[in-house]
Amino acid sequence: GHLEQFQPESLRFIEKHGYDLKCNVKVLLDAFLETYHLKSIHPQTVDRFLDSRGTHAVLWRNGNSMMCTPHRRADWRDPGAVGMPEVQTVESIFAQQNPSYLFYPNLVTPPSATGTPIITFWPKTARSMTVDVHWFAPDGAEGHELWPTRMSNFERILEEDTQFAPRIQESVETAGFK
Repeated sequence: GHLEQFQPESLRFIEKHGYDLKCNVKVLLDAFLETYHLKSIHPQTVDRFLDSRGTHAVLWRNGNSMMCTPHRRADWRDPGAVGMPEVQTVESIFAQQNPSYLFYPNLVTPPSATGTPIITFWPKTARSMTVDVHWFAPDGAEGHELWPTRMSNFERILEEDTQFAPRIQESVETAGFK
């Protein structure tokens, strides 16, 4: 299977963060299921190393899916993770692509050999939600000198993904969508 190579039984819980947002859960979850927004939302981060034109999506039963987006260069490695402890059984395809799994209805995870965020989307009201991010990583990642850089990079990308969520929520509530 896809996830066995990440040896989930050997990963450790590292940290958790929660984010409250003023939008319907479906507004934000959609951004994690496509790559069309990379050029406009992530021009200085994700779009620099991912090639959205090569994105491949696999749809499975019960609403689950996997999306793989290739790196622009096959030899690219996340500079914020080079030198961190890794799960050695992860296939090389995951070093050349960015996989992301959706487990319907509300869990997204882009697994990596150096650490995996489990991202859950929780509705609070019709116009608000919480995003929880639980990080798991191999032994040695907790307290590693590069872990703060890894978290800072992830936080920046998450901020980019969420920055327009309240305005998108406002737009879907206009008369044009009713």
